[in-house]
Amino acid sequence: PNGETTQDITVYESGIYSVELADSTTCVAYSDSIEVTVFEVEPVVVTASGSIEFCDGGEVTLTSSNSDSYEWYPNGEITQSIIVSESGQYVVTAEDVNGCSTSSDTVDVVVFELPEVSASILGADTLCEGETVDLLAITTDSVMYQWLENGTPIIGAIDSLINVDNESIYTIVVTDENGCMAEADAPVLSIGEIPMAMIVGDSALCAGDSILLTASGGDFFEWSTGSTESSIYVNPDSL
Repeated sequence: PNGETTQDITVYESGIYSVELADSTTCVAYSDSIEVTVFEVEPVVVTASGSIEFCDGGEVTLTSSNSDSYEWYPNGEITQSIIVSESGQYVVTAEDVNGCSTSSDTVDVVVFELPEVSASILGADTLCEGETVDLLAITTDSVMYQWLENGTPIIGAIDSLINVDNESIYTIVVTDENGCMAEADAPVLSIGEIPMAMIVGDSALCAGDSILLTASGGDFFEWSTGSTESSIYVNPDSL
């Protein structure tokens, strides 16, 4: 139907094609008709189940529009949907029932690394009752802090430093600019009870005598005389 006068033609559209032949004597012959069918190829569209930018540990499902077969790049999967948990550029090539294939636009998946954080004690990890110590969150890429005590957020504890006084489990949760979160437990403190000092000894004695005083309630002792023994002899006349 196109009126071309060459021996060969290139056909891009559906239709019924025939050729008329004429020789040098102007004799004319007609070929049989050939019906050409050009199938329409539907574009391949990829949809995502959620955001294609997420934190490490997350995932997103990419799904191709309906077709007869699929091949994903770069991982080579051949299902209509794939689960993605790594950064990369993802493309699906789909082939329909007529054997026609086409590829989707590239989907750029970005997976953010989690922030790094640790917690340390600024001082001794063993305290006496009534004493306190600071805990410090150490991180280079955090924008928000939240301290937890035994898994429960501490109201107002949103700085890198917190002052504590008990043996609870303290956890720091940090959030970076991408919304990614990480956490770390601080070393557990040991809180010792304040010992109750007791002195045993005679309270009455004769002039010139000495008495034995014995202290208890602790592991280390220091008397007003400077002695560090648990028991001392005292002569009141020398005091």
